[in-house]
Amino acid sequence: MATLNLNDGWRTKTWRLVKDKVAADPVYEAAGLHVVFADGPDRENARGLETYDAGVLRFTPALGEAKWFDEGSLSAALVVNVEAALRVADTEDLFNLQEALEDTLNTIADTAFQQSLVDQGGAETGLVEFPEPFKVAAGKADDGLIRALGRFVVQVRRPLTP
Repeated sequence: MATLNLNDGWRTKTWRLVKDKVAADPVYEAAGLHVVFADGPDRENARGLETYDAGVLRFTPALGEAKWFDEGSLSAALVVNVEAALRVADTEDLFNLQEALEDTLNTIADTAFQQSLVDQGGAETGLVEFPEPFKVAAGKADDGLIRALGRFVVQVRRPLTP
């Protein structure tokens, strides 16, 4: 939740749509995963990933490169880093989790989300790209967790204020 009394930017609007979409998808709860977001109240009440009984996904938004789109706007990246700490036997679960995340954000069964990214968030295409899928950060740790890092990107067309 923004507190600086500034207008909501396009990447902020896009982040909120992505966050709401991920939070509403029942697939993660069904898999026994906690989903947390490193902003707002979740950031203020941050816990270490190892403190969750089951697996956990933590989504952290960040700004990416902004470059010229046309004479009146920038193409600005919303980058979302995803950390996973999973209590699983092997990395096949990580592969399945990657595909579940891709399905959540790029579903072809319901294109309304992609359209909302364009209409409400200013995304260029409404497609979420995964330039860095989950990669195991290290072998299974002493606490029995497989830790992995990944990120996805949404390109947002940001009109410049005259």
